[in-house]
Amino acid sequence: VLSLDAAVHEIAAPGVSFERQVVVRDALRRLPPRTRAAVVLHHMAGLSVNETATALKVSDNTVKSQLRLGLARLREDLR
Repeated sequence: VLSLDAAVHEIAAPGVSFERQVVVRDALRRLPPRTRAAVVLHHMAGLSVNETATALKVSDNTVKSQLRLGLARLREDLR
């Protein structure tokens, strides 16, 4: 069971300017909730695809699809 503390609002990214962090945060907010959850859990929290799937109660393939879609959209938004 994965529980995210509601009091945690931001995780600092070392070596990244505050302005860039704001841009990335805003791009993440524009993602659909399921896609955003997959991207954050896998790429930012460091969970494996299987751990992310378990946390979200979906299949590994669903997580992989959400990651592919989310990263493509983030690449577009962050150009």
